[in-house]
Amino acid sequence: MIEPMTDATFEELLGANPLSQDPAFLAAARATPAREAAWQAACAFEKRLRASLEAVQAPATLLPRLLAAVGAEPAAPVMLRPPRASTGDWLRRYLPVAAVLLLALGMNWYFQFDGLQALQDDILGHIYDEAPYIPESAQVALDDVNAHLELSLGAHLASSAATRKLRVTFVKDCKVAKQVGTHLVVKGAQGPVNVIMLPSQVVEHETAIADAHLQGKMTPSSGHTLVVVGDKQEPIDEYLRVFDSNLEWEY
Repeated sequence: MIEPMTDATFEELLGANPLSQDPAFLAAARATPAREAAWQAACAFEKRLRASLEAVQAPATLLPRLLAAVGAEPAAPVMLRPPRASTGDWLRRYLPVAAVLLLALGMNWYFQFDGLQALQDDILGHIYDEAPYIPESAQVALDDVNAHLELSLGAHLASSAATRKLRVTFVKDCKVAKQVGTHLVVKGAQGPVNVIMLPSQVVEHETAIADAHLQGKMTPSSGHTLVVVGDKQEPIDEYLRVFDSNLEWEY
């Protein structure tokens, strides 16, 4: 049985090689209409790119111009056997390949960065949208928080000295990263600290997010995702540690 693939892993593999025939990747590509559309577009682009790469012929002046730009002299090749073509012909053939590979790697990095940027914008935008509706004086008991978490995510926040100190003022389901999660707000020293729990893993590793007013982190948590965002003076790492170490996802 093929295990479901996270969006983050799928996007990484899609950027690396959309023409891959790996069964897990193909199953993930066909899992949703959005993924399949992105896969088809990436395959079409990859095929055009490869066709263009095979058709590229570097001008004869390219190698001397590149060497002149860095003040280098062509190295004398060590010939183990007579070559079929001159060294210049070989370099003229493969310099365009190197250039296109660098371009492809740069585009892969760009698409990954663009995906993380979109995710950050979605999270911060949701927090700003909810801010006017968050009460300052309310307090939600841990039992009520857990009743909501168990119903919404099948998760449970363990009762500990650290969690009992938390003053939760808000708990509500939210739609972030194209999925329904739970948004908690905890009263911090400088203002509200937002904790968003998502049912799937949308990042591969701990990732910082920030804008002019807020800072936070997204991190994988037992196959799910935990997000903590608050004022730049709040101890985000400490809140992240408290929730990650006390949150039981399969409850």
